[in-house]
Amino acid sequence: MASLGTRHNTAEHEAPSFGTLPLGNYMLEVTASDVVDTKAGTGKILKLTYDVLEPEQFKGRKVFGNMNIVNPNPTAEQIGKGELTALCEAVGLDGIDDSEELHFKSFAAKVGLEKAQEGYEPRNKILRFYNPAVDDEPVIGLLDAPPAGKARPANDNRAAPANDNAAPAAVKKTPWGKK
Repeated sequence: MASLGTRHNTAEHEAPSFGTLPLGNYMLEVTASDVVDTKAGTGKILKLTYDVLEPEQFKGRKVFGNMNIVNPNPTAEQIGKGELTALCEAVGLDGIDDSEELHFKSFAAKVGLEKAQEGYEPRNKILRFYNPAVDDEPVIGLLDAPPAGKARPANDNRAAPANDNAAPAAVKKTPWGKK
């Protein structure tokens, strides 16, 4: 047991409600990782926790991701290993033996949303990794809305930055890695 030194009264404080991050470009770093078995027990998943470094208003927020690194479905494994390659390149590594080699190395990423799964809310997903030292670094921040009175094309996947809690726009699937 650990004494707080004073009584915490929940009526005096509001619990945070973060929701998802708006679509945009962020500076992130991997802060936790683990390799676990798939539900079926036939493969391995690299589970990653990314912390937002910039923009400042979202600093400390988290994005979670999974990469199939061993899977009986060759396409799933190829996608997972491609994602891992893109992350390694974004942090300046040409390969890794241990996922902890990815920890606390900053990189830029385009963050969007993946579709909600049955019984779950939509969640953030990294759409593209960037290495700020070698790639054309994206401007860090939320992707802007079109000028007033102008409609966005149907395939435009940018979310308006006006409100953190606004309903997100649909996210177009983007290939991993470099342009």
